Amino acid sequence: MQKKAILIGELILDKDIYVTNRGYAAEHKAPKNILMNEKTILGGTGMVLNALSILKKKTNFFTIVNSKLNLKSKYISSHQIENFSYKLEKKRFWDGDKLIMQLNDLKKSKKIISNLHEKFIKYLKKDTVSDRIILCDYRNGIFTDKFTKQVIEISKIKGLTIYVDQQSTSNNPQLYKFMKSDYLILNRYEYNKAFKQYNINESNMKQNLKRLSDILKIKNLVVKLGDQGSLIYNKDEYFKVKAYKSKGKVNTIGAGDFYLARFATLENKNSKVRLDKANKFASKKIYNKL
Repeated sequence: MQKKAILIGELILDKDIYVTNRGYAAEHKAPKNILMNEKTILGGTGMVLNALSILKKKTNFFTIVNSKLNLKSKYISSHQIENFSYKLEKKRFWDGDKLIMQLNDLKKSKKIISNLHEKFIKYLKKDTVSDRIILCDYRNGIFTDKFTKQVIEISKIKGLTIYVDQQSTSNNPQLYKFMKSDYLILNRYEYNKAFKQYNINESNMKQNLKRLSDILKIKNLVVKLGDQGSLIYNKDEYFKVKAYKSKGKVNTIGAGDFYLARFATLENKNSKVRLDKANKFASKKIYNKL
């Protein structure tokens, strides 16, 4: 029987709103736009969930949503708490291929987060069908210090491989709570923030990663380098694998989430193969070939 993955993190509703300019409003001389099209997709951890579904990886998914969403499919058994006071929504306004504005509508509830924590810990303690856990921290309240440390402690006892991805939009990444995880997967910009936060300023990238690995006690550090591919550091390995490039229209939204999903689901593969296949899967997302 195929082992399951556990996925937990904030689900964000991404709304793409396509407009075209039609001059200026007479009253205020502000730009006047006409709505051309609108679509909504699952962003945040929802994008990772989408990738896992494409990869046919059976997943138990824990999140908080602001309305009823049908997330069940052949490969996904959904565990969710629904509450209208907790809302994570991003609206992106496009004029052709140009992003002209992003509007974030974020409302949080400590009570709902606490309920999710309680339900998840109970599930994790009883779980016997999973072999890995993916923690997607979008910095919207789920991963408190106490809860995260408890999750990692239980996961270690149960022998789960722990993958961490954090999208840091502040200068304080707060990575200490993920200590002793197995993999930390961030982009170069996010790693640079971590180096600054923890006063790491060695002579090169390898030495910076070694220091961070020692501080956080995380064995494997993976750096997503965009069109430069990705690299891995652990005590035995340090190397980079090139990205896949193709022709066509590019959309990088969700590329990192698809990279994470592919890397975390590859089994019995060496590091070079894992980096290569993750790069390839992210490239397919970027060039709309999935």
